[in-house]
Amino acid sequence: MKIYRIIFSSLLVIGGIAAFYFSIRSLDTQSSWSSEANEAQAAAEQAAEGLPALRANELQLTNELRAANAGFGQVLTARQPQFDAQGNVALDIGTADGLAAGEAGAAAPVVHLFAPTGEGDASVYIGPFSVVQAAERSSQLAPTFVVQPGEPQTWPVAAPWRVRYDVPASRASQFETLDASLVTRREVLGNRRNTLELRRQSVADAQDTLAARERALLGDPDAPEISDAPEIKAGIIAATTAEEQDRAERLVELDQLRRAVKNASDRLRAALAENVDLAGRLPTAAPPRTAQGE
Repeated sequence: MKIYRIIFSSLLVIGGIAAFYFSIRSLDTQSSWSSEANEAQAAAEQAAEGLPALRANELQLTNELRAANAGFGQVLTARQPQFDAQGNVALDIGTADGLAAGEAGAAAPVVHLFAPTGEGDASVYIGPFSVVQAAERSSQLAPTFVVQPGEPQTWPVAAPWRVRYDVPASRASQFETLDASLVTRREVLGNRRNTLELRRQSVADAQDTLAARERALLGDPDAPEISDAPEIKAGIIAATTAEEQDRAERLVELDQLRRAVKNASDRLRAALAENVDLAGRLPTAAPPRTAQGE
């Protein structure tokens, strides 16, 4: 009986300890949950304080978007645009989509084309085009601006293109200013390229002239032999050197001939003088007698 009491008492002690432990754990858990709840409430209050500013910012961005889109007018979508090297554009939309050409005798309507760049929703402005022909599901457009050589090759080929009837005046003036600046810079670039090409041609001509003069001075081994013009093959320098050597040799020969002539002349003068002297030494002959003097 005593043993049962000891066991029962032990169980009561163990149960009390376990209850005390679990009570402490419950208090810790409740405290942790209360702390997290307070932090969540503080975050919610802070977010609620910033919500009016976010709503105001959203409203401002919405108004800016509306202002940016204002004045663009009707928008059509061309999913299969095609263009040639001259900038003429063929679209897969026409009168059934609301795109119409001008009436006979009237100016063709002008539309503005925008093409996606492939970077998100960004697009690039191609330019203004006149609708020269419009069928039910197709149309032909011609550029109203000056298309530079090779410019259509720079246009994005990604689809779809957007077709707008109107562009705000401020945007249109910006496009016109940029287009005029681009045309001017391209003209300057073209002039500089032409000048560079002329200079390159001048350099090539100068090199050809230099090569010809070098061949004339130094000779051309591929030239034919011409007896009356040896400088063509041998070159002016070699021919001149040979002529000078030949002239020097001839001058030496001429000097030798002059010396020989002078010596011969001196001997001739000496012989003449000697003859005169000998002639003076001869006795004078008696005059011849005539028949009367006998």
